[in-house]
Amino acid sequence: MNIHHACFAELRFETLLAPKQERLFYSTLHPISTPSQLQDLCNIGGLDDQHFWSCCIPASRKRVIQEHVFSLLQSCNSKTNLVQIHSQVVLNGLSHKNNIITKLLSFYAAFGKLQHAHKLLIKIDNPSTAVWNHMIRGYTRSRTPWKSVQYYNQMVSTESEPDEFTYSFLLSACAQGGLVREGEQVHATVLAKGYCSDVFVNTNLINFYSNGGGVEQARHVFDDMTQRSVVSWNSILAGYVRCGDFDAAGKVFEEMPYRNVVSWTTMIVGCAHNGKSEQALLLFGQMRRARVEFDHVALVAALSACAELGDLKLGRWVHCLSSVYQDVSENNCVLDYHHHGFCKTRSWEGSS
Repeated sequence: MNIHHACFAELRFETLLAPKQERLFYSTLHPISTPSQLQDLCNIGGLDDQHFWSCCIPASRKRVIQEHVFSLLQSCNSKTNLVQIHSQVVLNGLSHKNNIITKLLSFYAAFGKLQHAHKLLIKIDNPSTAVWNHMIRGYTRSRTPWKSVQYYNQMVSTESEPDEFTYSFLLSACAQGGLVREGEQVHATVLAKGYCSDVFVNTNLINFYSNGGGVEQARHVFDDMTQRSVVSWNSILAGYVRCGDFDAAGKVFEEMPYRNVVSWTTMIVGCAHNGKSEQALLLFGQMRRARVEFDHVALVAALSACAELGDLKLGRWVHCLSSVYQDVSENNCVLDYHHHGFCKTRSWEGSS
């Protein structure tokens, strides 16, 4: 294959981890090396990337290439861009550089390309705690959060020491996957390891117990916290709303030292979805007067409440505002609002 043509083709991920003799050196980014260097790389044959890197590229060039590739990773903002950068890593013999492979892995995990991340993981000698955390966190956000527990078990079998982020991501995975027994075991480990005063860990403990219906246990964790963030307050608030205890939720809401958009939205959505439409619109008005910027979730809930109560005036105002945040759920609420509004208008006209 002509190396000049190869520079403008697309590199498939499967070729990146294949043996050198089987690789196709394609790239959608302008190559860092010159065409002659790339030709030498393709013809190197029996030498591996590390041998080529150490023997064939001048020391001054190595540093420039590494810095450039790392800067590309720092500005990576899409899956396509990530694969292109990965091609540069292979093309320039950087596949043995743990810091670059670790960065690649973190992006693949963040983008949900977890199988790709795993293939990189097995290439890293003695993965660090941060590397394991990327994998655990990645599966927390996936449809198979229980795999986070598997990676944690692999992690503890190595020399890597779990930290507060490890336990936080693991608790989040247990909450997402409904892994009650595993979550309780993590809680016990957190206490034994001395992470019980960490705000991040405790907040995830509150989420874990709240998601499983154990809001009382979540409250015990919350009360024992010496420091709380707005996320901690929002977590216990959401726990009470989720179990339908609006008296306790209202008390927490009033006690909050600071309320952000999530705080307001949690209460508005909870009220709107539990037959408390008047309370939902009252909170929506307070949120507006507090000059807190609305998000689309709050607007959807407000439209739903307007539809339920037939508040046409406020409904029209929310409808106009919601045009900035249009999505499928909101469009359904708009239709529901117009349907309820039409029916109530016709009923009023019939009685006049």
